[in-house]
Amino acid sequence: MINSDKIIGIMGGTFNPIHKGHTGIARCAYEQSDIDEILFMPSGTPAYKDNSPIVSATDRCNMVKLAIKPFDYMSLSTIETDRPGNTYTADTLAQIYDSYKKYIL
Repeated sequence: MINSDKIIGIMGGTFNPIHKGHTGIARCAYEQSDIDEILFMPSGTPAYKDNSPIVSATDRCNMVKLAIKPFDYMSLSTIETDRPGNTYTADTLAQIYDSYKKYIL
């Protein structure tokens, strides 16, 4: 998991599938800011999407791991895929803030 002294960025989405556009946006954010680490956070059960065509959370997390492997400042967070029920960004950010007491960019 992340060090609480770091400034983190969050790249969230279903990543169904993840692609070079996702990693490209994260890379640009990292290169143009003071972000120390970027968390790729696959959605668990998105509350506002039809979930029928979404690949399993395990498979999406594995795809993210493979896609971010070349980037040492990118990591996978399973905070949403580990939580049961619908996932809401506001709940996730509150949980991260409570855990690390840092501003989220």
